[in-house]
Amino acid sequence: MKKVIVFFFCCLPLFVWAKDDISGHAKFLNPELIIGEKIFLEVEIKAPKSYIIHFPTEAPKIEQLQMFGEPEPTTQTTQAKDYIYKKRYAYIAFDKVTAQPQITIPYTQNDKEKQLEIQVDAFQVKRIAVDSLDTVRTPYPPMEFQKKMGWKELVLGLLFILALILVYLFIQWRKGKNSLQIPPEEEPRPWALKQIDTLNNQIPFTYQKEAWILLTDVVRLYIQKTWNIQAPYQSTGETLFELSKKERYHEMIDKVSEILSLGDEIKFAGADSNLEQQKNAIRIANDIINFEPHIPTIDEKEEVKDV
Repeated sequence: MKKVIVFFFCCLPLFVWAKDDISGHAKFLNPELIIGEKIFLEVEIKAPKSYIIHFPTEAPKIEQLQMFGEPEPTTQTTQAKDYIYKKRYAYIAFDKVTAQPQITIPYTQNDKEKQLEIQVDAFQVKRIAVDSLDTVRTPYPPMEFQKKMGWKELVLGLLFILALILVYLFIQWRKGKNSLQIPPEEEPRPWALKQIDTLNNQIPFTYQKEAWILLTDVVRLYIQKTWNIQAPYQSTGETLFELSKKERYHEMIDKVSEILSLGDEIKFAGADSNLEQQKNAIRIANDIINFEPHIPTIDEKEEVKDV
């Protein structure tokens, strides 16, 4: 008996020295592991403070599981002369799994590279039971994380909308600046006749559409300025209707109709005009601009009343 006791006390230091001073444990944290849902593997290692633990930057490979996303940061707590490290890895399963895998965690001891083999606790991934039947759940791929729009995205969006508004206002300003107008300091008739004379010198028109746009715009602007009819903002039919309500301009209705209608066909329907039509349009435009409406005198009005 004494020999046994002596042998035990002699060998005890050897047992203590031989005992590993680093240990690890790994388990899945979810209370119930379901196909298609995110599951977490927590790896815990206890090691002396002089050891350097090299946790994998990606989830350790486990058969039938797919890693999902980035690992969580490593946590470290102190216990006497040791550190306790914890790290979580995320996985997802697309089929039923029952396993007790083993993972390897590298570490450094006294400048020597070593590996710690850790047995993962047994786990089981199940399907969802529907209507008490073990129906196979359709394995969907991992859903991408949908980032909510923050204040930066909101500000960028508002700046983009503001830029669009400024571009639109600039385009409208350029259109207004380049659009044909009778200058306030000029008389309508001399200005309009000058424009028509310029067009007359361009016959035959090289660019018909542009020439007819200018010709009809001059006529419409003159009618607006002198006849008090908003011709530039009306269709040809609307302009003729307004003319029909003003008796003093009745004799010009046919001429206004002829030049504006032919201009519409060329501008909007892609029609062409020949040399005679262009010369005739210039003559009509001059007639419209030079037209002097007859304004009844007081005596004429009284004669009409007597009749």
